[in-house]
Amino acid sequence: MGPKRELKFALESFWDGKSSADDLLKAASDLRSSIWKQMKNAGIKYIPSNTFFFYDQVLDTTAMLGAVPASYLLLSKPAKGVDTTFNLLSLLDISSQSTSK
Repeated sequence: MGPKRELKFALESFWDGKSSADDLLKAASDLRSSIWKQMKNAGIKYIPSNTFFFYDQVLDTTAMLGAVPASYLLLSKPAKGVDTTFNLLSLLDISSQSTSK
């Protein structure tokens, strides 16, 4: 999020329509660069992966691993402009889901 929560404020500004996606991406890029420079200056030779998240590191990691269960998706809300009767589970590729318990 940054030492002064820069990414949080940039993300909220984007969500509120006060800034553009480009503004958010620039803030994120600047923050990533700053963090990588801090790691380098601290003597870290290899930058670990998955050190940057826009909002929720647990959600990002879960999505990256393909471990989003149907019950987490049922709790989500449709994006603005999407019909509220939209079936959220239609976003899942059921054929790739394990049926074993």
